[in-house]
Amino acid sequence: MNTVFWILSGIAVIWALAYARASLAVTTLFAAAVLVLYFFTSPISPLAIAFISLTFILVTLPLNLPILRLRWISAPVLRTFKRIMPHVSQTEREALEAGSVWWDGELFSGKPHWKTLLDLAPGTLSKEEQEFLD
Repeated sequence: MNTVFWILSGIAVIWALAYARASLAVTTLFAAAVLVLYFFTSPISPLAIAFISLTFILVTLPLNLPILRLRWISAPVLRTFKRIMPHVSQTEREALEAGSVWWDGELFSGKPHWKTLLDLAPGTLSKEEQEFLD
């Protein structure tokens, strides 16, 4: 029962940190703290502690060191996606490079800066546009 509690605690901590958009280093430190607390409060063998600690280090070390993450994770994933994704035509490339997403990008980021939108001056129609509507 104690193990289930610590697993659920670890998941809750990681979920809360992800919700708060904490950095990977902070999340790793909190996960390590939960793991250490588990080791101190559970009747677990030293061999199991060593195995769990080694696994934790082997998973988190490449994620937290940019040079290792680039070499062992990002580069292989990028190669795979380049092979899987369809080729972008010239027309599609021009459309993608045509401009920015303006405030829509803010809106869909999950944390829009509403003041940016509210500070914009209202748009006005040109004389031709207004005549067309009238």
